[in-house]
Amino acid sequence: MSALRILVLGGSRFVGRHIVDAFVARGDSVTLFNRGVSDPSPRADVRHLKGDREEDLGLLGEQNWDAVIDTSGYTPDVVKHAVRFLESRTKRYLFVSSISVYDLDRVRPDRVDEDTPLLNLPAGVDPTIRSDEHYGALKSLCEAEVERTFGERATILRLGLVAGPHDPTDRFSYWVLRVAAGGEVLAPPGDRRIQYIDARDAAEFAVRVVHSGTGGTYNVVVPPEMYTFGDLIETCSLASGSQPQMRWAEEDFLIAHGVQPWSDLPLWIPRADSAVALLRTTADRACARGLVVRPLSDTVNDVFAWAAGARALDSLQAGLSRAREQEILDAVHD
Repeated sequence: MSALRILVLGGSRFVGRHIVDAFVARGDSVTLFNRGVSDPSPRADVRHLKGDREEDLGLLGEQNWDAVIDTSGYTPDVVKHAVRFLESRTKRYLFVSSISVYDLDRVRPDRVDEDTPLLNLPAGVDPTIRSDEHYGALKSLCEAEVERTFGERATILRLGLVAGPHDPTDRFSYWVLRVAAGGEVLAPPGDRRIQYIDARDAAEFAVRVVHSGTGGTYNVVVPPEMYTFGDLIETCSLASGSQPQMRWAEEDFLIAHGVQPWSDLPLWIPRADSAVALLRTTADRACARGLVVRPLSDTVNDVFAWAAGARALDSLQAGLSRAREQEILDAVHD
């Protein structure tokens, strides 16, 4: 296949960074358009245009692209501005979205696929304001803007919790570093499922669908029922050589003691929570189009190699603080 001209909106952090790596490795010509805030020292193997996508898209001039990769669209007004400007300037528009778009309170599915109903933004909420609370509904509206403008030339990737080196959220890294620290480690029951996607696997899939001209919407996650918390902890232990003393706490106990799913103990969603359906998100459609997921051990080993020198356990963005964890462990002993 010949090299493609790729424009990446964003592309300096985590998922975007790995997407850029994958296209460059494929031999494509990549241009980044962002404010230059996340990466003040841009890489030499891509072209970097500095600008705010809300105001400065005109800096792109009349250039044309084989594909635009949107890694930084969070509100529909901003995405609408981009897709209208780029409609006649690119053959394909790939939008990085999230499995958080699904409305799991309205429907309690046995599995979540791409046809599961999507969240609606509550009445009275301003769709132009980025919000963690309404992240999924806003992403759904962004997807609609892309599809409305590009139709069959639109590709939507709905990513699960993303793991891998350079993760600023620390949600996966927490477990790698916490297990490495050893001692007593609080965790949900070991048989509880986990689901995630390595950022590099998502990036390789993005390259695949762009080069094949593939449109449509895809859940990009490891297949459901592939791994459990027990698998994760064991793999983290092997990566660091640590032998932690695990305290597998029952979900009712964790909830009664105010432990917050997903934030205090990342990757954990209680059985009683409607969002637990996200742990049954199918990747069948993406796998049929060539999604390949690397073994959990590869992801854990690479995260450990990166995080051990780049992240400090007591300053992570996710997971329990050591003091809070000890407080709950004391309750376990009582």
